[in-house]
Amino acid sequence: MKQYFLFLWSFAFYTFNAMAQPGQLDSSFGINGISITTEAELTKTLILNDDKILVLNPYNTIMRFLPDGKLDNNFGRNGLINVNRENINLKIVSNSDFALQQDGKLILTGSASFGDTGFVAVRRFFSDGTIDYAFGNGNSIYVNLGGLSQFPLGIAIQVDGKIVVTGAYNIDENSPGQPFVIRYNADGSLDKNFGNEGNLILNIAAQTQSIAIQKSGKIILAGGVPFFGGSDDKFFLVCITPTGELDKTFGKNGTVTTD
Repeated sequence: MKQYFLFLWSFAFYTFNAMAQPGQLDSSFGINGISITTEAELTKTLILNDDKILVLNPYNTIMRFLPDGKLDNNFGRNGLINVNRENINLKIVSNSDFALQQDGKLILTGSASFGDTGFVAVRRFFSDGTIDYAFGNGNSIYVNLGGLSQFPLGIAIQVDGKIVVTGAYNIDENSPGQPFVIRYNADGSLDKNFGNEGNLILNIAAQTQSIAIQKSGKIILAGGVPFFGGSDDKFFLVCITPTGELDKTFGKNGTVTTD
């Protein structure tokens, strides 16, 4: 009898632990662990301090979900922001990345166009999804670096509130692409004390995809060289000083390339 009860206890213990294995779908989230939206592609995610979930669609939408996977109807319009709604003439062509300020405001970067001219666009939204018209030039900042095109791909916010954006710059159609960095003050104006009046274009055949800020204020860019999709791709890191120069103490003259 003792062996029988020991077997039952062991079976129940094994069954309970098998049912609670990490990595299984959380049935309390969405429908059986999955939340489905009408958006076809979601590329970026942020978890807020209250466990709400911000998700970016690369074309025109930001969405916020409750911790249980339902759309948060207190954000934007029924849980969504259409980033083109506020400016009909100058369209956001693609959303690239977003970041949160310490006060909960959301900073979005992406590509914009007016006719044949492309811009790096940055916009700011309040925590409820409404656009902040006090930011930049009446709700947005648009920067054209010259050349053929500029595509923002990553954004980070410094501890002092300054906003740093990186991406790929092409001077002409034959260019393999060069990394660029733009730094804005917290109010949306260009930080003229950074690089060349607020921006830095690196004379390196590479494409930076993401960005992070060290505690020292140095800026780390990550991406690929010569560029993603080529026949000889390598991982690429570059370190920028807080004033907008290559940090020659990092790697080899400020860069690290890893095959």
